[in-house]
Amino acid sequence: MRYTALLTMMIGILGCAANGAPKPPPHVPFEPLIFAVKADSKMIVDGKDTEACYSRAPRSSNFVTITGEKIAPTSNVRVVYDDEKIYFFYDCYELPDAEPARPTDSVELFINGTESDRSFYYQIYAALNGNYVVNMKRKRFEDPVGLQGFEVKFQRKGKGFTCEIAISRAMFSQDPNFLWRVNFNRSRPRNDYPKMFTCWSPTGMDFHTPQRFGYMILGDKKSFIKGYYGAKAKEKMASIRAMAKKYPKIIKAEDLKKLEKEFKAFEKSLSGNPELKDGEKLLSALEKFSSEMSMKLILNNFGN
Repeated sequence: MRYTALLTMMIGILGCAANGAPKPPPHVPFEPLIFAVKADSKMIVDGKDTEACYSRAPRSSNFVTITGEKIAPTSNVRVVYDDEKIYFFYDCYELPDAEPARPTDSVELFINGTESDRSFYYQIYAALNGNYVVNMKRKRFEDPVGLQGFEVKFQRKGKGFTCEIAISRAMFSQDPNFLWRVNFNRSRPRNDYPKMFTCWSPTGMDFHTPQRFGYMILGDKKSFIKGYYGAKAKEKMASIRAMAKKYPKIIKAEDLKKLEKEFKAFEKSLSGNPELKDGEKLLSALEKFSSEMSMKLILNNFGN
């Protein structure tokens, strides 16, 4: 009975969600990462970047081969959002001496909008010839239910093209501090396989590798760090304090003091210009400390 109560408490401390709350995403480097800007006017999906917000939106890094090699011609994406939709704007270029983009040239958007299942994602395929396909995938199995309320529009631009894809936010998480997983892709049907396939975040040998997608944040960096890492670190620190108060013989005062110092330094940084790595570092340290102390408690109780 004693061990059951202890293990239940450990589960809560470790964030395994006795109440069904989702786990945080795995701690991996935030590369590549793109920030989306809030639209300040009505958005029209026409394949043109005439809205002023697009000029404020940072461009993604240029696409590379699926194994990470640099390649020409370049492609990149900008992202804008409003209360109803997210807009992805692809710039796909061709070299001056190349043939114009073919009707079968295409782009793809891969997007995950839930923390509860990171293997789930939507795939939107759109080609210049008007061939559009939307799939919902989960652990590589296709689901017949597709993404609703999406729009796609192409425009020829020189020998290349632009593409604007809009998706409804209604089907995804509405948490403003949500960390999205996305990838942007382009396919050029030429005789240069596998270089005909390029993407923003290199996935290896297959586009359909969600654990290798990049990250997207709707909003500015500081607000995200405060809302995401600030909230999670505060919650984790409260759990550690409660554990330390209940089991003072297990958790040394000097160890807790050191952790408190790191936590307060991070909170102070939120008033300045915090970096994502600062929040990541603190949360990783808190989770590591919590796990180690929890294991000590379990071993100590079994030793009694």
